[in-house]
Amino acid sequence: MVIGMRRIILVVVALSMVLFSHRVDAHVTDTARTWNFLEFRAKFAPDLGVRIRPEHIYEHYRRDGEPLQTTEYYVYAGIFYDLPVSKYFMLNYALDYCYKGMPVHSKYRDTSWQSNYPYEHAVYVWVTPTVLLGDFIIQTRLALYNQLFIGNTERWRGDAKLQGYDASEASGYAATFRGMLQLSYRVTKTFEVFVGDEVFYGVFDDAETKYVPQGESGGAQNVIRTRTNNSAKIAYGTYFRRQGLQLNDVFVGINLSLTPDVLFSFQFIHEEEYNQNYDPKSELASERVRLLQINRYLSMGVTYTLDFSGK
Repeated sequence: MVIGMRRIILVVVALSMVLFSHRVDAHVTDTARTWNFLEFRAKFAPDLGVRIRPEHIYEHYRRDGEPLQTTEYYVYAGIFYDLPVSKYFMLNYALDYCYKGMPVHSKYRDTSWQSNYPYEHAVYVWVTPTVLLGDFIIQTRLALYNQLFIGNTERWRGDAKLQGYDASEASGYAATFRGMLQLSYRVTKTFEVFVGDEVFYGVFDDAETKYVPQGESGGAQNVIRTRTNNSAKIAYGTYFRRQGLQLNDVFVGINLSLTPDVLFSFQFIHEEEYNQNYDPKSELASERVRLLQINRYLSMGVTYTLDFSGK
């Protein structure tokens, strides 16, 4: 068994090296980050409970630039319901409120910016079918990420221009579909390895915050505003997600049960970020680029579960 575990760990390390050794083209931004979380769960019935999960992403390296340091904070809070269908199949449903904060590194701030801390309110709906085949577990997690409000995104250039969203555009709606496929193998009762892929695809744009490139017909008056004339309804920015392919995350990692109530997770993530304004026929060079950025994450977290169900 020890030899088997060593082999499994070597496979995980080898896959991680493949993910992290991918060559990056010169025009693509390349970063290295950590992604940490702490999740608390409380079960009030064998199949029903609530959770809260804070997360923190920190950038340690950015090619051709200073690292952004803290890039995002998340706090998820919601309910979950587990539905065992048979000994081979189960369904998990979850509903979460999510707060997302996006602080701006001091190096990239402009003293004329109105705010340096954009934030977001969103609602997630999750459905996770799980197939159990002996020591193998196949999960297909489907989610709808609903953006409802994004504040503090205004960005003044001096006293004359505004790039970003004004207060009237903070409230809106955009939806992103997230589809994940994960294969896990239970090495022992307390240790498993997994590999997977998750795609983020925008399905609904927000009507008021659609991006209009400067120079297109009608574009200039929509992206340049003044403090006295702020009536444009189309913003220059990317906080509300747009339709189309956004991200692709490939990951490999391990789960280790430290106690029946405490689960430790460790994984490597290779994330590709795509241009939401991609158009191979565009006159703008920036829009003819498909892949914008590659982020590599080392993720660690702990899940602690309190069971009040009496089971």
